[in-house]
Amino acid sequence: MTSFTPDLSHLNTGDYAKIYRPSTDTFVMIDALMSDLSYLNNLYPTTFLEIGVGSGAVLTSIAMHYKQGYFIGMDINPYALETTLKTLRNNGVSGDMIHSSIFNSPLIPHSIDVIICNPPYVESTTEEYELGQTSPGLVSAYAGGPDGRVFIEKLLVIYSELLTEKGVMYLLTESTNGKIPGTHILHRRIGGEGLSVYRLCRDESSTMLR
Repeated sequence: MTSFTPDLSHLNTGDYAKIYRPSTDTFVMIDALMSDLSYLNNLYPTTFLEIGVGSGAVLTSIAMHYKQGYFIGMDINPYALETTLKTLRNNGVSGDMIHSSIFNSPLIPHSIDVIICNPPYVESTTEEYELGQTSPGLVSAYAGGPDGRVFIEKLLVIYSELLTEKGVMYLLTESTNGKIPGTHILHRRIGGEGLSVYRLCRDESSTMLR
């Protein structure tokens, strides 16, 4: 498996006070994408979207492999978008940022070949989830509401509207989030977390499985 781990040496403690620090789930997503390159290569993808970019580590990793692609980062935290642009530049690649929620997306329907999302999946109260979605900050990166599924369920309803006919979405979840439709790409249990990455095609059932 080819490694495309980005250089994050330009980031500091001041950055990590405002954005999600690259952690186990970040690198699980990178590993899942790299392990699925043979599948992705057969799609000849050209447009990539990461929902919730944080530090930009994941988007930069895939951009380092598909250098001729078009890379879009979307986040409700403006500092995360600024940081992602720095991470991309620090690794010799580039992309465009959109300050928006995916649920109010300005993107053209059926325009994205690959969606990548490490959603807020940690179990929390509904109030904490709603606070994270309306007051962007660190809480928006982790608070997932009851069962950690609120953001995930909403995303499963709309993602296919963004994908091209050949498009796929890579979604990271934690074992407490329940069942997810799609192909299970990678699973790792680290500490108390059981992290999984799923590949969902455009025509995948969006039925809310539990």
